[in-house]
Amino acid sequence: MLAIIGGSGLYQIEGVQILKESYVETPFGSTTSPILWCALEGAKFLFLPRHNKDHSVPPSSINFKANIFALKQAGASAVLSVSAVGSLREELSPNKFCFATDFIDFTRLRDLSFFSDFVVHWSPVPLVCKEVVEQASKLLPENKLLKPKKAVYICIEGPRFSTKAESEMFRAWGADLIGMTACPECLLCREARICYANLCVITDYDCWKDHAVTQEEVMTNFKANLAQIQEFIKQFVVTFQPTCEQKIDLNSCFVGGVKPEWFEVLRR
Repeated sequence: MLAIIGGSGLYQIEGVQILKESYVETPFGSTTSPILWCALEGAKFLFLPRHNKDHSVPPSSINFKANIFALKQAGASAVLSVSAVGSLREELSPNKFCFATDFIDFTRLRDLSFFSDFVVHWSPVPLVCKEVVEQASKLLPENKLLKPKKAVYICIEGPRFSTKAESEMFRAWGADLIGMTACPECLLCREARICYANLCVITDYDCWKDHAVTQEEVMTNFKANLAQIQEFIKQFVVTFQPTCEQKIDLNSCFVGGVKPEWFEVLRR
């Protein structure tokens, strides 16, 4: 089953049938947003607005572990995440879309792994599912979708935007996009054997280029693209075919300690 995670500005999907909506209790606490079980033209999918429907949950307070575990438990095998991001490159211009090709985790306060009480060593390569990206790319407007060879997303803690010195540092590191929510989301999906892709909606040039970022700029530009994003998602959920086999083998990654009962949910 496909799951859609909505970011800033994407709190619902117009025109779909809501079969059920509820917060979900997990071994890691409650999801920070309700999960919606949805249907459209015979296709069933999950939707989770990561900041809640009223955008009341800041990035550092999102219970990523509960959210991803709940999606896995509900049957999600693939996640398409939608994020508002800043650009660190001239050619990645605002009001365009692109898919992140890799991630740098620059967060400091978040619980990063399901495997904190026993030993599992695993590789985060690749973090992005090419199958999800390829299928999704076919449905996005050609005049809006950028296809750079690399689009490295650096995830900062937030809620503040970066300083100019930080922005220049991230550019020197090789980062191309900047946001506040992809990590540990992408890492937890990998641990949960869920295919992951992040559709980045570029809203600004961060602060390295010309001026300080404002929340008004971010939301105005995201909302300007919201209708196209909603239409794309509706097309994607009815055409998506899960075919990826690049999932980690948790049994071979396990080293030692006591496996909790919920480990079997991630392993399947």
